[in-house]
Amino acid sequence: LVCLVPRSGRLILNTDDCEARSLEAEALCGVETFGLESPADWQAVNIEYGASETAFDVLRQGVRVTHVRMQILGAFNVRNALGSMAAAAAVGVEPEVTAQALQSFRGVKRRLEVRGVEGQVTVYDDFAHHPTAVRETLSAMRATMPLGRIWALFEPRSATACRRVFQKQFAEAFQLADEVVVSEVHRKEIPESERFSERELVADLTAAGVSARFVPTVENVVAVVVEDARPGDQIIVMSNGWFGGIHDRLLEALAAR
Repeated sequence: LVCLVPRSGRLILNTDDCEARSLEAEALCGVETFGLESPADWQAVNIEYGASETAFDVLRQGVRVTHVRMQILGAFNVRNALGSMAAAAAVGVEPEVTAQALQSFRGVKRRLEVRGVEGQVTVYDDFAHHPTAVRETLSAMRATMPLGRIWALFEPRSATACRRVFQKQFAEAFQLADEVVVSEVHRKEIPESERFSERELVADLTAAGVSARFVPTVENVVAVVVEDARPGDQIIVMSNGWFGGIHDRLLEALAAR
């Protein structure tokens, strides 16, 4: 894909990702970079994470060009904002104009989307179905410093999540949660030797000091959360599917409680 970008085009790279950064040498076109942790053409500094917004200054080639205040959370969204600002600038949009647009942007569905609050327990929907997404989502929630615990309810459903290829990486990513509940793998047709192991994930998390449970059915997942959740807890549902309508079922059960 990088090699297909014409010389008149532009490649915009996240330098915080070593694999993305390695692609710069392959580009035939001009390259601009953005990042938080490494030198880049576009950088975010003075980042402040709040409970419901994120604020930061933007540097271009080391010079402050604007201040951004967004209603979305997490370092991954700061990087997304920098990338969008670089792309907009490439077609003549001033950084200050992009900053104003970002201020009113409310994010996309299924990315830490609040589905409801009942009994002071917040239920989120998140499309996270691979370790990077899980880690970034939980990091974003952790940065808000919630008063309660962070729950991750994980349905291994996608082609990626149902296979062992990221077994260990999932165990590392979920360590950012306080409570992890894993339901059964959705694709049972995958040979067992290649299939993701829910019990192994739970064992690895438990060994790392994280409270983790394998709860096969949606009904029982809801029951576990309703029994144990406390006011202030943040419940993040992680699946690329609908997870048996668990979001509404959780909110209904929490309301009834």
